[in-house]
Amino acid sequence: MRSRGSFNKAAKLYDEVRSSYPDEVIDWIIEKPKIDTSFDSLEIAQGTGQVTRKFLKRDYKIHAKKYLNDQ
Repeated sequence: MRSRGSFNKAAKLYDEVRSSYPDEVIDWIIEKPKIDTSFDSLEIAQGTGQVTRKFLKRDYKIHAKKYLNDQ
């Protein structure tokens, strides 16, 4: 049986080696529904945080729960 921390190790490696999302994709997500930084966003089932960091750099407020295994 795998330990609870094995997912966290795999997610960290995945985050380190995969390329990030292009800024154009994030721009499209923002522009299409016309959201602006006055909106609060709720992120459900976040992955390694790559997209979240892109929104945070654009001054968006994101509410997200850390992985339960990270506690």
